[in-house]
Amino acid sequence: MFFKKKNNQVKIIYQNIVEISRSKFFYLDLKLKDDFETRFDLIIFHAFIIFFYYKNLNDKKSSISQDLFDIMFNDFENNLREMGFGDIAVNKKMKVFITAFYGRIAQYSKGIEICIAKNDKSLLQQTILNNIYKGNIESKKYIDYFVICESKYDHKNNIKRLNFDIRDYDSKKIKYIILDKPFPNNNDIWKNQAIQREFILEHITFAQPDDYVFFSDPDEIPNPKILKDFELKKKYGIFLQKFYNYKFNLFNSYETPWEGSRVCKKQNLKSIDYMRQKIKKKNMHYKFFRFDKEKSVEVFNDGGWHFNNILEPEEISKKLKTFAHTEYSGDHFTSVEQIRKKIDKKVDLFDRGEKYRIEKLDDTFPQYLIENKNLFKKFIV
Repeated sequence: MFFKKKNNQVKIIYQNIVEISRSKFFYLDLKLKDDFETRFDLIIFHAFIIFFYYKNLNDKKSSISQDLFDIMFNDFENNLREMGFGDIAVNKKMKVFITAFYGRIAQYSKGIEICIAKNDKSLLQQTILNNIYKGNIESKKYIDYFVICESKYDHKNNIKRLNFDIRDYDSKKIKYIILDKPFPNNNDIWKNQAIQREFILEHITFAQPDDYVFFSDPDEIPNPKILKDFELKKKYGIFLQKFYNYKFNLFNSYETPWEGSRVCKKQNLKSIDYMRQKIKKKNMHYKFFRFDKEKSVEVFNDGGWHFNNILEPEEISKKLKTFAHTEYSGDHFTSVEQIRKKIDKKVDLFDRGEKYRIEKLDDTFPQYLIENKNLFKKFIV
């Protein structure tokens, strides 16, 4: 950086602002896009804090704010020229930057004034979100990517249609991968299921070693409240989830808590099938000499929901015919009429004597479900 006869104190302030704005925290932890526009907004945000501080000192003789403004925009201009922009382009961009600067300063000022006067942070938070995250609400959440994997073959190796259409979703957070080759001949269903799970692992090369990888079956939803400031203290984690059958609010107390979604860091993820099949809550109680059991397991209570067989009887029948538990694929269990009767009676599908109970749909359920009850009313009792 080159400064012309500027107060040394102001130079140091600006250098600190730039250094903070280049912190890896913003780009690795908060996943901000590392580009000129984002760095511009981070510099403006941190500069605003300095401007606000000196404004409230009420020192009319101080020229620090004006000096800081001059240094900052001189640096913006120099950067543009280093990037190869000519005089005309630089002039146009500088006008845009100055307009953006005053707009952001006005927004931050209003937000912080309300925050101080009424102890209401909402406007300031929304302003930061809009400017730093460019209004992308999803960036407030805690998931970098959703990975969805489908196979063109069911686990009995029969050709099937794909159910997910990524064109229905406007999100850069979705990674959709398709296993388009048949499974090896004479494989059992469990082995084919494992092959598909490891296919996922092969295709998440974008994940960093310290990234958390969560794995859920399609009917398992981790509780998003746990994902906020998530920290795994053990090698693996298990989400204990409430179990529901047939309807979103038909509670299965017999299989609750369900050991559902699993999590570990990418560096510890050697096999998704192993994490799903071998990481169990009971592992924590094995004797220390049982080296064959992974005991570094953390349990997360109130870990979400397992919505099992939220389907029409015909769809449940089709599912059972390709079920990995082949003992339930016979006519006795796959009969559409039998399935319909069991749903009406609110009893277990597999004749285990379990009867389910209706729960009131309240704020303990997923927010999306509560807000869209009309969309799912045929699956609510």
